[in-house]
Amino acid sequence: MNFNEFVNEVKDNIKLFLPKDYENAEVSTMECQKLNRAYTGLMVRKEGEMLTPTINLNQLYEAYEAGIRTVCFVSPVFPGITDFEAIFERVKNQCDLFWLENLNLRGGFKKTIMNYIAGKYPDLVPLYDKIYNKHNRSYFEALEVKAEKMAKKYDCAFVDNEMPYGRVPKGHPVIVDYFYHEEIRGTENTGKRNR
Repeated sequence: MNFNEFVNEVKDNIKLFLPKDYENAEVSTMECQKLNRAYTGLMVRKEGEMLTPTINLNQLYEAYEAGIRTVCFVSPVFPGITDFEAIFERVKNQCDLFWLENLNLRGGFKKTIMNYIAGKYPDLVPLYDKIYNKHNRSYFEALEVKAEKMAKKYDCAFVDNEMPYGRVPKGHPVIVDYFYHEEIRGTENTGKRNR
């Protein structure tokens, strides 16, 4: 991808990655000068804003050209809430790796999340009880199968707790299964798990 294609790709897709209140924002580029160096700047301005940061697209393109990979880390995957395939659809052309990690509940954080689910998603309480109180892994085991099928559907590699290197063809990021963090902690992304 040459620089002009890169600029257009970023400009055309930046709003996909911004909060909903940016859906009507104006996206523009302009030639900028800073410390005697010219660069192409990207600005995303919401209605009524006078100032907006300018993103240096030349620097981002240099990182892209240097082979620095991009990662979409979907973490945590909230059972019954996170639609990782919908997220994948939105980012597959912009990332080299698509990592999935399940929601891990430990200590006092567990009570906070369980109360949040009871208040906002009461229909999911039985599922969360099954996963986090009864330690039933079937929900996330089924998601692993779903992720592997998604990888086949989109002709993407699917790996378990590995850190593959290198760039991938556009639209075919490596899908990395990081479910069950407690099993992969300390394994140095070798593809092995502590079971």
